[in-house]
This record gives sequence, C-alpha cells and structure tokens, in this order.
Amino acid sequence: MVVAIREELAQDHPVVIGIQLPVGYPGSFLNSRLEWLDPENPPLSQSGHCVFAVGYNDIRTSLHIQDSRGSAAFDKGLWWMGYRIVDSVVVQEAYSLIP
Repeated sequence: MVVAIREELAQDHPVVIGIQLPVGYPGSFLNSRLEWLDPENPPLSQSGHCVFAVGYNDIRTSLHIQDSRGSAAFDKGLWWMGYRIVDSVVVQEAYSLIP
C-alpha cells in the first residue's frame, strides 16, 4: 500500500487513510520524534479513525500524517506513520483525493 500512496502523494493528491487506532491514542502511541513505527507496539484498540497522508519522507521511511484532532495536538496536527504501519493490518483502507 505504501507504493500506491506515495505515487498519489507525488502527484499532490492527499490520501485519506482509515486506520485501527492504537491503544493510548492520542496520548502515548508516538515516540519522541512523533513517529509510529511498529505495528505491534502499542497493541491495537477496537476503534477506527481517519487521517490524511499529506506527504512522505523516504529517509524516515514514513508518511506525514495530518490528524483530525486539530493543530493543538501533536506537531501542529501532524505526526509520522512508518511504512511498516502502512503495510500492516493497521491500515484498513485508503482513498486518493483527486482535485
């Protein structure tokens, strides 16, 4: 799924991603660099959530995520989702927004 999402983002098409929330969301699921890298840590909750992928960084091997919790959360509303997360059961679905 990472490849398809990166292709859309490279064309300036943001992607809506439906995820299964980790336990601890929104408080303690990110590391000190605001990254979620391990699909097995923390364990997943039974709740779903939608976020926007607005960019990617191959050096960080992560998508840049705009969260719906607003600019007061995370880093002005942004955090990083590792490619391992994207290619795991965490991501339930993804849709490209084409202008």
